Amino acid sequence: MQPHLAILPIDGERRAEGGTALFAIAEKAQAALAAAKQGKHQPLHNALMEFTGKLDRDKILEIAVGVGIDRAQLEKDMEDPKIKAIIDRNLALASALGVRGTPAFVIGKQFVPGAVDAAALKQLIAEARKSQG
Repeated sequence: MQPHLAILPIDGERRAEGGTALFAIAEKAQAALAAAKQGKHQPLHNALMEFTGKLDRDKILEIAVGVGIDRAQLEKDMEDPKIKAIIDRNLALASALGVRGTPAFVIGKQFVPGAVDAAALKQLIAEARKSQG
């Protein structure tokens, strides 16, 4: 059995801002996926993960420009129905698995919510491999 890592951009906690429900994590993921079209997924992902302030769409776009992304093209790419479909599929999968926040892992048949150190992850993977025969 080969391990498979899937990063699900989700945020189980809805926040109301300006009267509308917002999935801040999903919007970050939407921007990061769109940035891939400019070859800048990883730089934007890293910059967004390092940011510690309030993160809204304008700030996401500002950070994107700071890592060399064309803002107008990013905004256009963020509206791509294929990107929105990826986000929706990931949110549906997370909901079906009972994921309420990140990080979360599915190792073998075991759901592991929350942060887990490398040693614990290795042990869980070894156990999953052993049980698969």
